[in-house]
Amino acid sequence: MNKNKITYQGIPGSFSYTVALKFFGKNNIFLGVKNFEEIFIKLKNKTADFGVLPIENSIAGSVYENYNFLSKYKTKIIGEAYLKIEHNLLGIKIPKIKKSKRIKMITKVFSHYKALEQCSNFFKKY
Repeated sequence: MNKNKITYQGIPGSFSYTVALKFFGKNNIFLGVKNFEEIFIKLKNKTADFGVLPIENSIAGSVYENYNFLSKYKTKIIGEAYLKIEHNLLGIKIPKIKKSKRIKMITKVFSHYKALEQCSNFFKKY
């Protein structure tokens, strides 16, 4: 049985990787790329058989760049999958300082822009 090459944005463990595994099954080859357009390039060049990418997000809305890429590269959608997204904020535990105070000490967060959008209510709160 031939294994399909499935490309997604991110690294193993990312949300797109999780969806790729769920949709296509683990008996395939998974190729992580740095940005969404690389998925379309791999499909066009036939170095991947399928691509997985986000289109809609219930919190942050549409992923407009992917709509543009679907049109630009004339790509067909063959299916859809749903995944509940939960983000976690990692930090350094400082002994003798309460969690609520430690959270307020955070001044910068580095992440993908969509993840930051999805967490906007949390950031507004703190």
